[in-house]
Amino acid sequence: KASSSKGLYPAVLLSIHTGLRSSELRHLKWSQINFDEPCITVGKSKTAAGEGRVVDLSPVAVEVLKEWQTQFPWLKPEHYVFPMATYRLNGQGKLQLVRFDPMAPQETFKTSWGTAKKLANVQARWHDLRHTFVSCISETGSSDATVMALSGHISRKMLERYSHSRNNAKKLAILSAFGGVPATVPANTSSII
Repeated sequence: KASSSKGLYPAVLLSIHTGLRSSELRHLKWSQINFDEPCITVGKSKTAAGEGRVVDLSPVAVEVLKEWQTQFPWLKPEHYVFPMATYRLNGQGKLQLVRFDPMAPQETFKTSWGTAKKLANVQARWHDLRHTFVSCISETGSSDATVMALSGHISRKMLERYSHSRNNAKKLAILSAFGGVPATVPANTSSII
């Protein structure tokens, strides 16, 4: 939230809560968001399964999007949710908007994302936000078909690559079933058969 890039926080939160790919997020238009039945209809995507998919919005995502929407009182449906905006430091060390185009998408969050990670002492790629989404949805016990539909994956192989929590669950299942020490139980409190 403290980033000089005002769109960074809503973009990060929306990425975690929807699993949108970076390009899907940056090219998102207000016309693709339905606040009545809170969801996003994804536009052009990397995969055929990704394009046109509908992703429901969490209450937190709706709140953040509505707050972000208030920044643009002249908003039109064809405007990008994350429009091209360029800031520079002025003579007093304050950020000044030097370029704004609601009809062009934000090209990247690379600089502001890098600065935020550095200040927070966090190592992460933007794509890890998508991994987080898939892992969170997987942990709910949702079917593979549901997770694949929400994330726009075509194959189970790709789903396995993203779903780290399922990998841990598989390890825990083997250890529990065959007498190993489950990862969640300290070694000194369990016996190994």
